[in-house]
Amino acid sequence: IKVIIPLHTCRKYIDFSPQLSYICRTLVNKDHGMVRKILYGMLRYWPKIDSIKEEAIIDEISYIVKDLIVHPQFQWDDNRDILRLIIDKFVECGKTLHHGIVTKLLCIFADQQFMQLLGLDQSGLIHQKIMNCLEDLKDNKKFKEEAQDIIKNITENE
Repeated sequence: IKVIIPLHTCRKYIDFSPQLSYICRTLVNKDHGMVRKILYGMLRYWPKIDSIKEEAIIDEISYIVKDLIVHPQFQWDDNRDILRLIIDKFVECGKTLHHGIVTKLLCIFADQQFMQLLGLDQSGLIHQKIMNCLEDLKDNKKFKEEAQDIIKNITENE
């Protein structure tokens, strides 16, 4: 972990991000206890100005989260804090209005497997944060239609 996570900060991260993502996902599947360390590390090294790198990390985190929630040893209470931090980061990214990042987030929010988080979080915090983000995106002409479709889908599945 001490070697893998800092690799997310390299300038050439995009060149090897699929391989790094595969390694992280494999580690999570083999040792479920590493998931929080990996995800906290990725959030710690979040890119601040490189939107292409940010898109790649959003993609990688979403795959890890999807693998996590279908893992047989998954426990909501053990992972609640990191999953809420991830949603907070995704919502923050949605406010940037960078087309590639927002499009990636909309795809994630539309994904049925990822949206299992809404049912797991009994407090409703994740649901509220995602819905607020989608409502904000609905006000933007570029994302209005897609955000409305996702809101409709989420409300129908409640």
